[in-house]
Amino acid sequence: MGKANREMDAAFALEVLEKVPYVTVSMMRKDGTPYGLPLPLVRMDDTTFYFHCAMEGSKLDCIASSDSISISRDQMRSYHWFERR
Repeated sequence: MGKANREMDAAFALEVLEKVPYVTVSMMRKDGTPYGLPLPLVRMDDTTFYFHCAMEGSKLDCIASSDSISISRDQMRSYHWFERR
């Protein structure tokens, strides 16, 4: 953190996660390449999070090869496309 006076605590981070419908979960594959995807997240307590996955597949393979993941918030916005006439 560049400026200590702007640092937010864990309670603030958890409050932000409660407000967004999706987060980006980023992990590392076994071969070292990054793997990130938007997911809905369920928080059980301050340290336990759940997200949907199959009984086997890329997400579980990544978690098995590295016990660290990164979670960042996403804001889903509606975009209205139009054509110039």
